[in-house]
Order: sequence, then structure tokens, then C-alpha cells
Amino acid sequence: MKTGLRLLGGLTVGAVLFSGISLAQTASVTLNRLGNATMDNMPVGPYEVTIAGISTLAISDDYLDTATPGNMWMAELSSRNDLNGAQWNSVAGLSGYEEAAYLGSELLAAYLSGNQIAEGEIQFAVWGIFDPAALTNLESYNKTYWSAAEAYFAAAVDNPERPFAVFTPVSTSGTELMIVRSRVATAEPGAPLLLGFDIASACAVLFVLRRYAKRHGAV
Repeated sequence: MKTGLRLLGGLTVGAVLFSGISLAQTASVTLNRLGNATMDNMPVGPYEVTIAGISTLAISDDYLDTATPGNMWMAELSSRNDLNGAQWNSVAGLSGYEEAAYLGSELLAAYLSGNQIAEGEIQFAVWGIFDPAALTNLESYNKTYWSAAEAYFAAAVDNPERPFAVFTPVSTSGTELMIVRSRVATAEPGAPLLLGFDIASACAVLFVLRRYAKRHGAV
């Protein structure tokens, strides 16, 4: 798995996410582990998931997420050039997902550094883009954490776009997840899952889905 993902990591994001692949395809998603920390009794931090047989780390963008480890669901894949199937497209549009992608990369960096408080603050900022109740509830819980989350939230508006892939459940049994690129180097990850910090995992999923579509005669 590690060797395969490293090879795919050589592909550019643009060459894959902006290729002729039809993004309205589905992939199986299995939730292996929730975030590694908690804040206000909510799991925060990147989720460990398996998407189309590929183990990676993903960011939850749904504050009301009710998925539990072991859950499996089918999800529709989309990216910045086609968000019609994305859960929050009508709420926040492309700019909202771009901001979430920026914050997602910051969240992965906090995870790598072992800063669980920052993980929580950034996670609530991600949720706040799509559901204001997340930040409102965090303020009631701890104003210091809320203030930091608001600062992350504001910073996301002024930062450049980041590559991302969105996996939106096609039923109510799952939760929407994002794969984003880390802003820190992970040349020698301690475990294969750390490769999820690179968009290579999204590339791999797209590659698998394209092969599946061709094999089954999909357009």
C-alpha cells in the first residue's frame, strides 16, 4: 500500500482532479476511527477511513456527524470543479469548501505536531463554515477555545485555495468527509495512514474509480 501510494504521489493534483474523469461516481467508505482527541465532548482531529480499499486520513465537515467506527457507506466523489453533489454546496459554495480545505491542512499539521487543543479549535472552525451552531456551542463551552477557533475561521477567508476531494454519503448512514493536502512534509511517514496527509490518496481513489468505470462500461 505504501509503495503504491508513493508512486501515485508523483501525479500532480491538477492532472488528476481536473482530468476528464467523471466525478459523479461512488466509492465505499469505512470509518475505522474517529478523531484522536475531544473538545466539548465532540471527537476532533482527522478520521482514519478506508475509501475504495485505500486507507487514509480524512476531515469531517459535518458538526452533526453521527457515524461510528465500523460504519460503511457509499459516497459520491466531487471536487472544486463540480460540487453539485456536495452536502454543503448550497450553503457555502466553492469558497466554503476552499476555506475548509485550508483549515483541513492546518488540522493535519496540528495532528502531526501532537497539538490536540489546536486540533479541536481548528475542527470547530471547519464545522463553523457550514454550521454556525458549532462555534456558538464552543463559545458556551470555553471562550478561549472559541476565540482561537474564530481566529482560524477568519484566517481561512484570506488564504489561497487548496486541492481537495469531497466524499458525500448517498444515504443517511454516513458523514461527509474531505481529503486535503497537508502543508507539512511527510517524506518518511511513521505509518501508511500518514500518507493520507497528501492528496495522493485522492489521486489513488480517482484512479481506482476510473478503472472501475471503464471495466463496467460507465461513461
